[in-house]
Amino acid sequence: MEIKANHSVLLGSLNMEINKDEAVRCLKIAKNQYGSKNYEAAVRLTKKSLNLYPTDEAKAFLEKAEIAVKENPSTPKQDEPQQQQQQQQQQQQKDKPKSSGEQSKDVREILA
Repeated sequence: MEIKANHSVLLGSLNMEINKDEAVRCLKIAKNQYGSKNYEAAVRLTKKSLNLYPTDEAKAFLEKAEIAVKENPSTPKQDEPQQQQQQQQQQQQKDKPKSSGEQSKDVREILA
């Protein structure tokens, strides 16, 4: 009976340590998102961190991120599709073959 109890304690402390590591990782990503002005993601990841392993640092950061969401309702997340579309259009312009008029001019220059 005592061995089972010790085994449970060891597994419990191991799970806590794993959760702590994951919580620290989530908080780090949340801070990166905050730095990128993606405040909604920062809040979501900070809440995940707190669910895994509550820390005072995460609690304080959550307050900061929630304030940022209220003060900045528009986040880069909403602008991403438009930015991606613009980048795709620019790439298509670069990849677009030259018109036949430009090609003819190039051929004449080469042959001259």
